[in-house]
Amino acid sequence: MTSGFNQSGTATRGTVTVSSPAASTVERPHSYARYKVDGCRCYTCCYAVSQYNAARKAAIAADGWRVDADLVRRHVQELGRRGMGYKLVADRAGVSRSTLGRIIYGRTEKGTAPPATTRRDIAERILAVEFGLHDYSPTGVTGSARRIQALVAHGHTITSVAAQAGWTLQNVSKIAHRWSPTLEVRNARLFAGIYDRLWSVRPDGLRADRARQHAARQGWFGPLAWDDDTIDDPAALPCLAPPVDGSDPDVDELVVQHVIAGHPVDAADLTGAVRDEVVLRLGHGGWPRARMAELLNTSPKYVDQIHIRATRRAARRLTTEDVAA
Repeated sequence: MTSGFNQSGTATRGTVTVSSPAASTVERPHSYARYKVDGCRCYTCCYAVSQYNAARKAAIAADGWRVDADLVRRHVQELGRRGMGYKLVADRAGVSRSTLGRIIYGRTEKGTAPPATTRRDIAERILAVEFGLHDYSPTGVTGSARRIQALVAHGHTITSVAAQAGWTLQNVSKIAHRWSPTLEVRNARLFAGIYDRLWSVRPDGLRADRARQHAARQGWFGPLAWDDDTIDDPAALPCLAPPVDGSDPDVDELVVQHVIAGHPVDAADLTGAVRDEVVLRLGHGGWPRARMAELLNTSPKYVDQIHIRATRRAARRLTTEDVAA
């Protein structure tokens, strides 16, 4: 067998043409692919081909070399409906995008249809891919909105949050006010990271005071109202003061929390049951009468009367529960 180099810098070996190192910009590792594509006949490449052929022969003998490609296509289609494109599926399966593309679409450049079968090992890797959120998947805006709201309620301006995120003020405001129902997972992680850094930092100054006032007008709760396992849950309610023994199970819990947070509440929502529950819980927590009176826009003397009434009602509820038990 003769070998040499022609004028274009391409090495020839028998009837096989391979690119010389100088003429190739990408050099494959010695493997089955290099044997087939580049014509390398070194020991490593020849051994890889030998192993491949032996495995292929054994699988064919066991009638397990190829499987129905429809199984793969249906699986990829289902993942696609959940938001995973076939390129991402290929990356996670560890197969080339062109290989999976041929299984799904066939060889479009040659006008051939998708294959009826595919290699078992490739199918198994693709079928092992499960749906999981990736950076560009949409996710609910609830957690991100609550985190931004909590930071503003703590004294951080939306402008400062936007600067931390590298976003515009308008786009952060859209998230905070939930004008969009979803955002990408990568952005949700971004705001979670900002929240983790800033939730324990309470700014001072005029801008911080204005931020807190804005949050109160909007009814936004601060960091103390949320736990790590509730802040992302759309069904979870904020909790600044949890129920105590004898609490009214029928009271409007969200209104109670708004009152405790110092948020403006409609007079129609500030019922006697809500007042009783606020005083019962805060009294149990040792809050001063003057502070409770401020929240309820009443006098400390009237707070004493509410506390007496709320305590009696709580005792009756506990007695009723004991009898029922």
